Amino acid sequence: MFGLKELEAFAAVMDSRSLTDSARELYLPKSTMSRRIRHLETALGQRLLRRESNRLIPTEAGHLFYQYCQQILNLASQGHSALEELSQDVSGRLDVYCHDLLLRGWFSRQVLGFMDTHRGLEMQLHTQFNPPGPDMVEGICIWVGSEPDTALRCEKLGVLRQGIYGHPDYLQRLGAISHPREVAEHAWVDLTLQGNQGIELWHPGEGYYRPVGPSRRFAVDSALIQVDAIVNGGGVGLVPHWTVELRMKHHPGTLEQCLPDWQGPSLGVYLLYPYGQQPRRAQVFIDTIRHAVPESWRT
Repeated sequence: MFGLKELEAFAAVMDSRSLTDSARELYLPKSTMSRRIRHLETALGQRLLRRESNRLIPTEAGHLFYQYCQQILNLASQGHSALEELSQDVSGRLDVYCHDLLLRGWFSRQVLGFMDTHRGLEMQLHTQFNPPGPDMVEGICIWVGSEPDTALRCEKLGVLRQGIYGHPDYLQRLGAISHPREVAEHAWVDLTLQGNQGIELWHPGEGYYRPVGPSRRFAVDSALIQVDAIVNGGGVGLVPHWTVELRMKHHPGTLEQCLPDWQGPSLGVYLLYPYGQQPRRAQVFIDTIRHAVPESWRT
């Protein structure tokens, strides 16, 4: 007999006509794909595929069986969805990953609130320092920055707009910044998770301006450390306005915007998760995140 795994392997090869591409799509070793195809052909007593040059071509039996294969897989998916809907419990384990910029505050609150609502759920929260790669076969990720080149489903949730900020005492001591060219005279506190693309500012009347690189740069891989360094007089840096607004509610007067008419590069906020049928716990959490996006990110 054969099972759904063999059918999934055969359907993937029929769609791509490549064993290598199909193995990559299903996150399986090529040898496993070959074994599943052979098992299916042995169980059916028919050869379904033949190799021609570098492609896999379906035989007449392969074309015929493919129609039934799709129907079986569709029915299995529908049955799985129906059973998931039948059970209203959100339980099991869910791994979630979040970019450092949103981990403290907004995202952690969503996770804790979700767990409080669904008491039978176990969640593992991870800091995501790089865009998720093909090894992420389950779980949900929030990424901030440019849109990642990924095999995962990618939804844009919103945008974080940035400005240059410093501590008021630091700016009083070393002088306020009145034009982007003066940035070079200050120490720069850089968040390396944003990428090494240099500093580019935009003004509605003057357009884009790329300041000369600062004479001194302090690079960190943590948004929390970056803001702390700026607040403690370590220099100035690009910080999302939304992050500053949250901080100022609890620590007023600790950050002052430089060049308020100039905007730094915007950072996209993306929701990433694998293609295909998701467990109910993942579906419900994804919907929760969609509805929890702050309005300021959408404008």
